Amino acid sequence: MIDAIFSYFQSLHEFKYYSLKSYAQVVKILLYLVGTILVISLLLNKSPIAFLTGLGALSAVLMLVFKDTILGFATNIQVAALDMVRVGDWISIQSLGVEGTVQEISINTVKIRGFDKTIYNIPTYSLITNSVKNWRGMFEMGGRQIKRSFNIDVDSIKFCDAETLDNLRKLNYMDDIINSCNKDELINTTLFRKYLEHYLKDHPKIHTEPGWLFIVRELQPTEKGLPIQLYMYTTDTVWANYEAIQAGIFDYIYASMHLFGLRAFQDIRGRIDNLKA
Repeated sequence: MIDAIFSYFQSLHEFKYYSLKSYAQVVKILLYLVGTILVISLLLNKSPIAFLTGLGALSAVLMLVFKDTILGFATNIQVAALDMVRVGDWISIQSLGVEGTVQEISINTVKIRGFDKTIYNIPTYSLITNSVKNWRGMFEMGGRQIKRSFNIDVDSIKFCDAETLDNLRKLNYMDDIINSCNKDELINTTLFRKYLEHYLKDHPKIHTEPGWLFIVRELQPTEKGLPIQLYMYTTDTVWANYEAIQAGIFDYIYASMHLFGLRAFQDIRGRIDNLKA
């Protein structure tokens, strides 16, 4: 009867993404507890109130026995009130090494299906005691972050001569870019960054509207060259599509780099091995 009632509410649109199973379990526990007290009271021929008074002395033991249940119920209330996690959410709990889609939230455990199709069962109170990353906001906003860099060999960075500039003017955007630069900015890395900005702003799968961060920037040089980082958001949040968009952008970057006289950094050990081969 209880399961049928809660199943009905779960089927309603308003409760679609909320797990009511834990509340059904609490109601069952309370009914079992009340029923047990009444049966024992009848067998001992004592008032239920007197029996409950006697249970007060065992409260510490009961708290210990039902610790996980009490914590789980309190967590369920907090999670529901703050809308922290819903059934169907993709969450990551780094401290537990758990990542996947929430399948079920009960009073004691949360069932999460990993992307390798395995099932994680963790205590419900782990949603409060651990840092939980919820990817729901990404899907609701409709943008997925690209934060990735590529390294340029610093030995290939140089000022552009007249011949190089003439060749670059043949590329889309470059005539306007070169005309807007002063002499000190006619460096191949500077021109390449500006070219990428224009190319990516015209990309149909990249957010360029106000409120969406869009940056092509240089990072601190390292022994592996000069990192150029892309920081922006794709309009497609589906994982496979997102990876395809990101891969296509970086394929284009590596294929275009030589037009500016630039080289991607490659470990010299790899070059030596290639020469030996």
